[in-house]
Amino acid sequence: MSIQRKIAIYLLALAFFAGAIMVGLAQVSAAPPPPQPVASETFQDWQYQIWTESDGYSLAQVEYKADTIQSLQNYVALNKALTAQLFQDGLKDFAVIVTFNRPLPLDDFRAWVAATHLNVNGFTLRVMAKDGSRVTVGGAPTGGQLIEDARLKSILDRVAEHGATDVRGFISVEGVVAAADYNQLIANNDVFLVDVTRSVIRQRLAKVAPSVHLDLSAIVVPPTFPIMEDLGLVVSR
Repeated sequence: MSIQRKIAIYLLALAFFAGAIMVGLAQVSAAPPPPQPVASETFQDWQYQIWTESDGYSLAQVEYKADTIQSLQNYVALNKALTAQLFQDGLKDFAVIVTFNRPLPLDDFRAWVAATHLNVNGFTLRVMAKDGSRVTVGGAPTGGQLIEDARLKSILDRVAEHGATDVRGFISVEGVVAAADYNQLIANNDVFLVDVTRSVIRQRLAKVAPSVHLDLSAIVVPPTFPIMEDLGLVVSR
């Protein structure tokens, strides 16, 4: 995929509330049946597919064209058009992935969240290694706090042990925003993209397969910030 072909991105899926990682190994007598397709649609600049596994768990994958500045800008415009359709359908809340046009320092990120009324489910921040590799650290609110400082420091210390010490800031955040607060979100000077494809997919799925439940976290959308870095679109401040 285009977001992966130029550099290696070390992805640390670190949930801030997780205290330990447990790995279980089990033998199986036979391979499970492959996921069954539920729905898929292909448009001019993006597409999605939805599958359901044998245990009933559903998942979806979004793909979009973003190999040039123009194609990425087209995707930004597309999401604005999709939001207009969500308004027309009467949705009260939108599931969004917000990508910033620059990495936000911790205090700026906290102030941004407080000002936008976004109910945050997760976020990512960029850390650079000495060899120029880009490290993406992910986390989520815990214990009623957007970010637990001690846990964040612990995670960044662990990342630093592998040579990534240049903490640039927060590059994206995901969650749910009231439709009434969307315009304030999209008008924010630090925002490059408000991706609403998760809401669009669930809305369309409800019409074609209402019995299928699809968690927001099960809809995989390729991250935008690495593409912006590749294309030279990150704002320096």
